[in-house]
Amino acid sequence: MNGTRQALLGATGLFVLSFWTTGAHASPWTREPGRPLSISKLTASEAEEDGRQFGQTSLETYFEWGVGGGAMIGGKLGQAWQSIEQDAFSDRLSGISEAEIFVQKGFARSERGVASGAVALAAPTSTTSQLIADRAFERDAAAEISALAGYDFSAAFVTAKLGPRLSFGDDADLLKGEVTLGHARDSGTLVLVDLYATQSLGGAAPGGVDYSLYQIAPSVVLPLFGRVALQLGARADLAGENVDLGRGAFVALWVGR
Repeated sequence: MNGTRQALLGATGLFVLSFWTTGAHASPWTREPGRPLSISKLTASEAEEDGRQFGQTSLETYFEWGVGGGAMIGGKLGQAWQSIEQDAFSDRLSGISEAEIFVQKGFARSERGVASGAVALAAPTSTTSQLIADRAFERDAAAEISALAGYDFSAAFVTAKLGPRLSFGDDADLLKGEVTLGHARDSGTLVLVDLYATQSLGGAAPGGVDYSLYQIAPSVVLPLFGRVALQLGARADLAGENVDLGRGAFVALWVGR
């Protein structure tokens, strides 16, 4: 059993990207007081490399609420269900993929541009294996400090986010960046291209998570009725280190857009 457990841990570690798929993220424009936004996102992803096959379905809920004074609070909670096929064994895993709260404050705003800062706290998360009846993979609690900026060109807009994710345990510290390119159509439809970058800053202890990953996620947000919209998109891993690169598709329901 020890040999099986070590093989499973190694396989799961290489597929860390699937456990923390990119999800909804805060806009640099903070929300008006008392105005909420929730995004519930279902993602299916897969990867195959060196005889390893992985699949994952994840469900994530993101929430933000304007509290006044140019500030907002929010958080996200995700659950993941994974499958692993390698050589003579297979396994199913499940667990909390992300649990995070944040506070964001706007610092500068013009007619078209905005700048803000955010601090997020992430709880430790892990998957549980059906094969070995134990936690197969874990991620430590962490804090993330980010600077955000955005500019509205009327028909199009661009936003950016950059900051370190500092681990409270054995995981490596990470530098995380996000860029969103968007186009708003007269019909209310949004066309989005999200670019995500995660770069390891090193410093992981033995057994800690240490990876780099670069992704692209195009999508379209379709208005349904009132302040409700449906998002359809895809995600591809472009490059990375200590991960198996994968691809996936997602659907999300926006309420309070």
